[in-house]
Amino acid sequence: MPDDRKGFKVVHTRTEKKEEPIKITVRELMANLQGLPPDMRVVISGPDGAFNDIGTTDVVPLKLGEGKKWYEGSHTRTKTGQDPDEYAYALIERSGDDSEKPRRLWWKGYCYEIGRRKYRSGRTAIVLEDEEGDASISVNLPEIELAEDEHLLRNYSEFEGILNLLTSIGFCEDTGRRVASGFAQIPIVRVLDPYFNHTQEASDAE
Repeated sequence: MPDDRKGFKVVHTRTEKKEEPIKITVRELMANLQGLPPDMRVVISGPDGAFNDIGTTDVVPLKLGEGKKWYEGSHTRTKTGQDPDEYAYALIERSGDDSEKPRRLWWKGYCYEIGRRKYRSGRTAIVLEDEEGDASISVNLPEIELAEDEHLLRNYSEFEGILNLLTSIGFCEDTGRRVASGFAQIPIVRVLDPYFNHTQEASDAE
């Protein structure tokens, strides 16, 4: 007989019956969001039936089933040097300080951290970093006047579409201004992420 207990599904095998918590995938989340007003508030459940605002979202590396106590949650973030069991898309509760960790994003099948480097001109480069190195997603045009938190984004060639992704996760906003360079119209973005804006560059970018 089917098990109607909310939040669990029964997995039938030849030798045993096992209960697993139901998990929601990105595909299911996207389907659930269809038809909702785009300016509807998004919250996360809190203690005693209350709800809290979402501070940010992130792609996080997980060790599954590592939470030892009820208040630690079912899974934990991998520690430095650990291989994750899998990556997950996380809705993160708003806190007093959202500037403690670099942002991650999922781009063309891989997980990257968003980091910063310094061009030889002195300006800051936006880079995608993983264990194999980093790649700049910004453009260095020193003759173009920019505010301290503004950057020229490489939204073309292999990084076409990166503008929509970065704005959708709240990392930056599109100022609407464009700079012509060759055949490309390069967007000027304003970075909103506090960790990026308050972290020093680790090394030079090409």
